[in-house]
Amino acid sequence: LYKLRLSIARYLKSRYNLAYDADEEILITVGVSEALDLTLRAIINPGDKILISTPSYVSYGPVTELAGGTPVYIDTRKNNFKLTAKTLKKYVDIKPKAIILNYPTNPTGVSYTRKELNEINGVLLKHRILCISDEVYGDLTYDFEHTPFAVLPGAKNNTIYLDGFSKSYAMTGWRVGFACGPKEAIQAMTKIHQYTIMCVPITSQMAAC
Repeated sequence: LYKLRLSIARYLKSRYNLAYDADEEILITVGVSEALDLTLRAIINPGDKILISTPSYVSYGPVTELAGGTPVYIDTRKNNFKLTAKTLKKYVDIKPKAIILNYPTNPTGVSYTRKELNEINGVLLKHRILCISDEVYGDLTYDFEHTPFAVLPGAKNNTIYLDGFSKSYAMTGWRVGFACGPKEAIQAMTKIHQYTIMCVPITSQMAAC
């Protein structure tokens, strides 16, 4: 639904000064789960390594494997469940295709300050590692202001930003998510989406509007 894509674009611009083209850079998905699946299927070549900090949401690893990728888990338990730039640097030699960064994190609840995100972003940009940023809990940030990864310097063209309505708007059963990113990535994801899901139910999309 174009009306919903336009509403999302206006919201992100108004709240975060984050600009996405409603025609080419936003895709409406069946929850963030489909957005993640589409992202991985669109970017992964067989054997590509995807970094996942753990503990993580239960589907990240299996969905990576189903898309033909190899999940590489980064244990964060010794650092209060937070991924740091220092830890991330230990994995750049394996040449990962992307990292799935979820914050506030399911299941631990931890999140990242802008300073922490900037440090992570520096490593990703330097080593050309794509960021798949799952921020569906973004509005449930209470200790400091939530910072979308895509607003960081140089990050927008290197980020697939995933969000949805389930948590912030208590619309879990309505299954409305969205992905924002470079038009080439969104085009590839849209092609897969059209041959699998067709579209999110129109009633759910109107409710999200």
